[in-house]
Amino acid sequence: MGTILDSKTLFGYSERFSEHFKLQPGTWTIFNRDNGQIIDAGEVGKGKQTYGYYPAYLTRERSGFHHMGYFRTSNALDVEIESFSNTSYLKIFRTIGGIIDFRFIVGG
Repeated sequence: MGTILDSKTLFGYSERFSEHFKLQPGTWTIFNRDNGQIIDAGEVGKGKQTYGYYPAYLTRERSGFHHMGYFRTSNALDVEIESFSNTSYLKIFRTIGGIIDFRFIVGG
């Protein structure tokens, strides 16, 4: 799935090492490979898993409005971000399948 974002202000896909706070063009691979940890609740068998990933982005469009996108899947996910023009990005979500949860939140 792909879209063109009418913005050059794009934030998100945390836990990336970069000199810039804004996302730069590139491919971001999201695939958990760690074992989930248990929070000790003080009772046997009542621990809670604390590990997960939340592939969300936030952008401010040239119109001044904001929107947020969330695309999660149970399989590996690549997010490709390319410069489309001087004022916009091309964004592509690429997955091999799985259960998909896609949300789009708009705001002023």
